[in-house]
Order: sequence, then structure tokens, then C-alpha cells
Amino acid sequence: MLPEPPDMVTIAPVSGLDRAIDEAGGKRWLVRSRDLRFFTQSAIPASHLRLGDTLIPGPLVDIRPMNLVGLTSEHRLELYRENELLQADGWTPAPRTRNVPASLWGGQSRTTAPSAEVVPDRPVGVDVQAPRPSLAASRGVFPLSEYSEDELPPGLSPLPLRPAANDDFVFAADASCVALIGRADRGDAKNGRDQVYAALTEAGLLTGPNDALTGLADGAGHLYGEAPMTQNAGSRT
Repeated sequence: MLPEPPDMVTIAPVSGLDRAIDEAGGKRWLVRSRDLRFFTQSAIPASHLRLGDTLIPGPLVDIRPMNLVGLTSEHRLELYRENELLQADGWTPAPRTRNVPASLWGGQSRTTAPSAEVVPDRPVGVDVQAPRPSLAASRGVFPLSEYSEDELPPGLSPLPLRPAANDDFVFAADASCVALIGRADRGDAKNGRDQVYAALTEAGLLTGPNDALTGLADGAGHLYGEAPMTQNAGSRT
């Protein structure tokens, strides 16, 4: 007459949930703290609801099929933050009640025949409101004169209107670039590249291939219709 154990207790958001992320063993909620409300609900009624140090008593529980009455059943909710038990100060719990079938949760009866009789308003969970944010302490109103020292002098710009020219990073076309790229698969260019590759491989920093760039060198003459731009520096780059 009861649901499967994984479905015995339900926890669900009411408001403040942006989205839920599936994780091993459950879901992680991304929420807005000022709007967060959620509830827990169990298939078994409780005589006491507990959130942190807050205890909300209710009517004792009866189990008609077992012919038992006046039982104690506690529905306990604990809040954790980064696997640490969180104090529930400021969290507001309220009883969540439902009508439950009397044939299961009613008092003693001489008949076991099924009926539509219910036991009204039995606590089955907790409606929880997260603490609402509060404004931090204020330094009050500032007089406008306090801001005068932060203003820029009238008529000046933070950036110069006519900056001085700087040719340190000017690029220019170099007709010899295509010929240099055509020799990328041999000579000093290849030897230097092989040395760098060997050093990185020995240090465990590189495990990829060391391409000879033959295709690039063979096609340099038609791949570049115009000479590539190079930086005006002491050596070609």
C-alpha cells in the first residue's frame, strides 16, 4: 500500500529555482536565495516535523492494518552547505498537510473493508522559506560636495587628442618572405624546428607529430599571391 522506497519522500521547489543540474545521487539546484521556497512530502504521516532546532508537534500516528495507535513518527529535514550541516536559523518551516486514507492511517476499526474514508489534515512534510536577504548597513546620504574631488578637470579628455606616433610595431610587406616559407622543410628552418621538438618531447611537454611542412613549402609560390606582412624588427618573423 506504500510506494517504492525511492518514491517514499518527495522534495520539490516552489519558487526561486533557476535550473537543476543532474549529478551522481541527485540534483543540484541553482537558486535565487531571495525567492527560494520548497517543500518536502512523505507518503507516511508524521507526528512531529523538525527543521534544525525547530520542532513542530502534530497528532500522533495510527496504523490501522497493524492495529496500532498513538505512535511517534518524526519527519526531519537537515540542510547542508558543501557537505557541512547548516544551521537553520532564519529558515521558516510550516506544516504541509494532506488527507490520508483511514484504511491505512486511521484508528482501530472492527471492519477491514475498503472505504473512501480519510483522516484529514495530517502532517506529511514541511513547506520551507529561505531567509530573505536584508540591506547592509548604510553610511547615509553623501553631500554632493564630497564628489567634487573625483571629477575630471573641465575640458580635458583622459586620452590625448593627438598621440605621438610610434613605429615600434609597424608591419610592412617583405618580398623575401615567400622564398623563406619555401625553404621551411629543409636547412636551418627544419633543423631548428627539430631541435625545439626534441627538447619539448624529452621534457614530456609535447607528444604530437613533427610535420616536415613539405606541403606548405611546395605550395608557397601559389599560396601567397602577395608577400606576407612582417614586423620591422632585427630579424624576420
